[in-house]
Amino acid sequence: MAEFSLNENLVNDGKQRRKGSQNETERYTTELVLKLLKKRLFSSPAAFLSILEQHESSLKQAQKRPSRQLMKPTVEILQRQLDANEEYEEFTESAIAATSP
Repeated sequence: MAEFSLNENLVNDGKQRRKGSQNETERYTTELVLKLLKKRLFSSPAAFLSILEQHESSLKQAQKRPSRQLMKPTVEILQRQLDANEEYEEFTESAIAATSP
């Protein structure tokens, strides 16, 4: 299945990026982004493809303007959203398990 191959690539890329991180903020941001990408990959491969296409477009646009750093409050907001999504998924899975014959 193509999703598992892509997941393996994400895992390997994540390892390399973590090794190259210069500080805790970079490592934290890398972990968060990888979690979000993996989640998107397995929930909707078509949406994952869309994200990659948008990212490619963003990279092309970024070459034309000065770079911006992701601020820590933004990372914290993304982490809270990820935590809420994980809680929702756990609740949904337990509800399905409880109501399934």
